[in-house]
Amino acid sequence: MRCKSRLGTRCFSSYSAEARVGSAPAGTPLKDISVSSSSFRDIRENDLVYVDKTESLAQLLRPKSQIFLSRPRKFGKSMLLSTLQSVFMENGPKKDALFKGLWVADKSPVLLTKELPVLSLDFSTLNLEEGGQVLKKSLLQKLQQIAQQHDITIDGLDLPNSAAKLVHKLSEKTKEKKVVLLIDEVCNPNFFF
Repeated sequence: MRCKSRLGTRCFSSYSAEARVGSAPAGTPLKDISVSSSSFRDIRENDLVYVDKTESLAQLLRPKSQIFLSRPRKFGKSMLLSTLQSVFMENGPKKDALFKGLWVADKSPVLLTKELPVLSLDFSTLNLEEGGQVLKKSLLQKLQQIAQQHDITIDGLDLPNSAAKLVHKLSEKTKEKKVVLLIDEVCNPNFFF
């Protein structure tokens, strides 16, 4: 039996014991499946189905300066970037709760100890339909919004200098002098010049 819920589809176990493999007893509600969110925090905080792929983070986060991931659409890139954003968030009970029971927390908890500022740009949230100048303005507004969240002023600068100053100022906030830069939806179908 299926019914719609606010966050996706709620499934109920109605198979016989012989047909179920490793599932809850018959009639027990299972977790919702998100059909619209690629936010790691939303999925974990709302106790939705999450397929744990955090084991790959150990390989991905080996010391490197840049990583470029290119995969077809709907391969989980946005979810991965959202997970990475949470990996570098401030340590504490909220972070612990997000990763509780996942591979990375159980087998490689040292990966969750690093706190770094994250500059996350999602091109699907920017105005891409009106040409290059409007895109630049939209991107500059996004950088200013991120700067304000970190009490950094970048007003009056053009796009390249705003980005450079923001990254520099964010890097000064950590002893490692590092910033995590996450860019998503660069190949958005609406991204034309």
